[in-house]
Amino acid sequence: MLKGAAVVVSDYREKAKGTISEMAHGAIIDMAGPGSEVSDFGKTQNVVILPQPKEGVGPLDYQVALKLAGLKAAAYLGKAGKDQLPEETETYDLPPLTEITKGLEGLPKITYIAQVISLQFEPVPGEPILFGQQAGGIVPTVLHPNQVLDGAVIAPFPGLNVQTYHIQNHPIIKELYKRHGKELCFTGVIATVASNNVADFDRMANIAASLAKWVLGADGAILTKTEGGAPELAMARTAQRCEQLGVRTAIAMMHMGADVKDAKFGASTIFSMPEVDAIVSMGTPYRLLTLPPVKRVIGRPGFAPEEPPIDGEIVRPLAGIKGALCQMGSSRLKAVRY
Repeated sequence: MLKGAAVVVSDYREKAKGTISEMAHGAIIDMAGPGSEVSDFGKTQNVVILPQPKEGVGPLDYQVALKLAGLKAAAYLGKAGKDQLPEETETYDLPPLTEITKGLEGLPKITYIAQVISLQFEPVPGEPILFGQQAGGIVPTVLHPNQVLDGAVIAPFPGLNVQTYHIQNHPIIKELYKRHGKELCFTGVIATVASNNVADFDRMANIAASLAKWVLGADGAILTKTEGGAPELAMARTAQRCEQLGVRTAIAMMHMGADVKDAKFGASTIFSMPEVDAIVSMGTPYRLLTLPPVKRVIGRPGFAPEEPPIDGEIVRPLAGIKGALCQMGSSRLKAVRY
């Protein structure tokens, strides 16, 4: 759906439980312990798929198979709510670009520039990222925000604290919708790729900034990234180019440059551009969390010989706990400096 897409909220857990019981290798679990307290998924019932690779299947093919298995399981479970009456409905309605500013001429026009994949690592061949295809070779592309909410974009592998759940419940897109027609005019989304070299930083930045300025007519733009260092530079260069074209920017980022040993040093960026001066911190992934022993482990251990057993006490950074941090701003944590 594009115009007038709706997110339906309905409680069909019992039916979902019956559905998942038909699957050969899966389980429904609730998170517990300190990990659940920091994760968005700590208060949800989580379906876990327990896969086993066939003999002779390589790592890349296995990664694609895992992604497809998760997507198929989600679609399969979603059918459990097909005929259920919703408890509440949220409607996201954005008209075509030719009509979007009617009656809103006095409001600032804002677009969202989102990295959907990073070339910091070699893209996994065949992995669905954008409309079911690998997205590593795209140039910046205009999307209707409802396409993002409806599932056109899913999290890449690897993706530093980027989960498909957060993309399809996108906090930035939802906030822009909330303010549309009141404080701003939401003109759309630009999907882009984080390149890994200076020439492509400039190429992608020029295309994305030109789309924001001359196609979407933006007065301002919000930018996020999807991985670590190189994507941070790519995002900053795009913001800088937007500023040079008169599009004011704000970036939201997880800090890869941070001294976690002494909080008074805070976090830093790996770029220094005078135009890029509005930054919202999404935290740092390095903080450690001690997880106590558990009685039951679901899945295969898969730990290295020098590491402690996975069912014993383990120490993990926040980045290793799904749902604890989010590049798009969905988090149960906040930082307070005293």
